[in-house]
Amino acid sequence: LLINVSLSTSRGYPFTPCALEACNGREDCIEGICVCKEGWTGVDCGDDLDECTNLDPLPCSFAGGYCVDRHPSDGQYACGCDKNGGHWRDGPTQNSHGVTSCVDVNECKESPCADNAICTNTPGYYDCSCEEGFIGNGYFECERIPTETEEKITCEDLSCDSKSSYCDDSGENLFCKCLDGFWQASPNLKCSDTDECQNSDRNDCHIFATCFNTVGSYYCACQDGYEDVSTGNKGTKCRQINECLEGEYPCP
Repeated sequence: LLINVSLSTSRGYPFTPCALEACNGREDCIEGICVCKEGWTGVDCGDDLDECTNLDPLPCSFAGGYCVDRHPSDGQYACGCDKNGGHWRDGPTQNSHGVTSCVDVNECKESPCADNAICTNTPGYYDCSCEEGFIGNGYFECERIPTETEEKITCEDLSCDSKSSYCDDSGENLFCKCLDGFWQASPNLKCSDTDECQNSDRNDCHIFATCFNTVGSYYCACQDGYEDVSTGNKGTKCRQINECLEGEYPCP
């Protein structure tokens, strides 16, 4: 007697009890039901599960870490540390998916700030601030604050470049402050374009995307061998292409 049975999982995918039909190579027979193996999902478990965005908790979510989705036959996913800019290095332990933590690099040991500035190490980067009695952004220069006996300047005296800066009169002293995407070597000097691509903390490009600097901004593009799966700005999330399944010359 042949019985044709069709059931549905809680997700709505049809399945056949193992007793009536053998599971395919992407499934395991558990308690009489074909269940997707790790790394697979969808009808007949034919879709590669993106563990980087679908697992709970998200993998590689430790500070400085990033996740790369892989084909199920290649370990599902891999964890790494964002070493762009030299702000993180691999932690001491690993598992089958790669590193399990990242170690913050103390950039202040290299004295990256300007003279008369104080460096404060932060996770994945550092902060520079001018010492008391000095003014500036701390990263490039700190200038002595004029005393009350010195002549006061006006915004007209500064002649700030309106395309890249504006006169900041919010404090006791006036200075040309750069617009977003620009920086200045010292207060009241001309603002220059910030190359966000030189520092991963100033752009949101994916680890496998290339950053292209533009005047006052930048854009990202996924590298060859990766497809753009970003939900917002392009190049912020790139997924590795499995050439054996999705390439121009898939294997038979």
